[in-house]
Amino acid sequence: SNDVDFTDTLLYPPKMFFGIIIFRIHPPRLDKLITSLTQLLTKLPSKTIKGKSFLLHENGYILIE
Repeated sequence: SNDVDFTDTLLYPPKMFFGIIIFRIHPPRLDKLITSLTQLLTKLPSKTIKGKSFLLHENGYILIE
């Protein structure tokens, strides 16, 4: 999602979801979104993503705790 409301862990507790990924890529061109998401999913196994929130940037990610 591009919706930063998902960074609010009180409204959207990560443990209640498989994983939340918030895209912070500007401009949000499809090729940039796909490349960044592919890199994240390649680096992190699904069990690492489960129950957590991430801010995904073009050159990396930040785990929201």
